[in-house]
Amino acid sequence: TSDVTPAGWIALDGGNKLNTSTTWQTHSVAFSVATAGTYNLVFYWRNDGSGGTQPPAAFDNVALAMLSCPAPQQLVLDTATTNSLSFSWMPVGNETSWEVTVDGTSTVVTSPSHTASGLSASTGYTVEIRAICGEGDTSFAISNSFNTECGLISLPYAEDFEAHSTSTAPNCWIPISGNVNVLSSSSNAHSGSKYLDFRGSYSNAIAMPGSNQPTGQLQVSFWTRPESTTNSSCGTFSVGYQTDLADTSTFVELANWSYNSFSAYDQKVVPMTGAPDAAYIVFRHNANSTYYYWYVDDIDITAIGDIVTCDDPVITSHSVTDNSMTFNFSGAGAYEVGIVEGSTWSVPTNVTPVDSATATHTFTGLTPGSYTVEELAAPDGYLIDDVQRIIKINAGENAVFVFTDTRKPTLKVLKYDAQRETLLSGATF
Repeated sequence: TSDVTPAGWIALDGGNKLNTSTTWQTHSVAFSVATAGTYNLVFYWRNDGSGGTQPPAAFDNVALAMLSCPAPQQLVLDTATTNSLSFSWMPVGNETSWEVTVDGTSTVVTSPSHTASGLSASTGYTVEIRAICGEGDTSFAISNSFNTECGLISLPYAEDFEAHSTSTAPNCWIPISGNVNVLSSSSNAHSGSKYLDFRGSYSNAIAMPGSNQPTGQLQVSFWTRPESTTNSSCGTFSVGYQTDLADTSTFVELANWSYNSFSAYDQKVVPMTGAPDAAYIVFRHNANSTYYYWYVDDIDITAIGDIVTCDDPVITSHSVTDNSMTFNFSGAGAYEVGIVEGSTWSVPTNVTPVDSATATHTFTGLTPGSYTVEELAAPDGYLIDDVQRIIKINAGENAVFVFTDTRKPTLKVLKYDAQRETLLSGATF
């Protein structure tokens, strides 16, 4: 026959193909039919153009036998959490116990339902059920695949989309509007072959999974570009947060870019400052046409408190004369320095912030001898290095010393919903 399933066909073996076999094969299958009635056992050959050997179809020595232990049916998922799956099935025979296997680990139960616990969040598991009808008498297994619920992401978080299926939203991400899917194209991806594609609607938006840190303390970094940097149909792209994913009016934009501000992929960094603790980070493409797209790849999420905003200061004295010292300040930022002879401090007022490399200050009017140099103030977020350095000035000689400031410690106290494993706002500590 042609490659068309006959009317009323109930597949019993999943459509196995034996066309590449060159010898007789033994093939067996166990089956049950849910609705009672009279049925014909049908074999048919399909000409699907896949090739094979001659003769194109032949079978012999057919035998039917009643199973003493029929397999259960209708294995379905009842509930899922981040660490458990609850499922049930329908017995067909008179069995009173079943073997339940979850990813290779088996247990015997005495009711047609079971909860597997201690599982990982955002993970797929294969479940198999066999009826136990007596000692040494079990049914064939039925199976199904179920996923645990998505848990909170941990920091630091990096996403390049390479592990996700294509033509669908990334696992655990939450589509809000339009079409946002993982696609594969090395020419459109920033790295690898997969990327996040926004297309097909005037508003294409998606939310990231929730984090185990307050959203307002996060910073998102990502690479992005429009499909065209010259066609206004690509519109704009924005990043912000949304407190209610069912209500787009709760979206708060923190940064946006126009199509014509790009020449290629560009890295964008957006602090989520001001976002409520449990708000979602949202990416949104605002198109002027449904035929022009936007791409995102290589996302990194870090806690703002973990981001180094300035280098540890390093101070070097050089060009020492009989009455002056010149200091170089390595690292970016503004530093306050002072010098003491005896008990009298001289604090310079002309040290200004720098953006790179060095800041320099020269003390003049000094006489040869020993001096104590001490850091008066550390950059924001650092503890001061309060150890005094003693330096002796000899004309024509150089002396080197270093101030090293350490980052101030921080304490983060979070409150979670123990059942849902989500952050709770409004807690007082």
